[in-house]
Amino acid sequence: MSIENHPNQLILLVKIMVSHISADQYQRNGFVLRIQEKERNRLQEYAEMLVSQEAIDRASQFKGARQHARINRGAPAPAPL
Repeated sequence: MSIENHPNQLILLVKIMVSHISADQYQRNGFVLRIQEKERNRLQEYAEMLVSQEAIDRASQFKGARQHARINRGAPAPAPL
């Protein structure tokens, strides 16, 4: 019983193979999409970290300017919270 004698079996075999190839391609595409999403998330977190660091730097400079002004005026330091 060869496949050539049964065209329906050949068609079924081809459909199974195409289905398997499509599923494999879909899994690879899904894997690539997950990697791309992770990379986007990492870049977004890095950008947020840079914004936070810039805000901290600005606040530190402002704090230094306030302390310098207080020293020049001779004003007492604020009470700790």
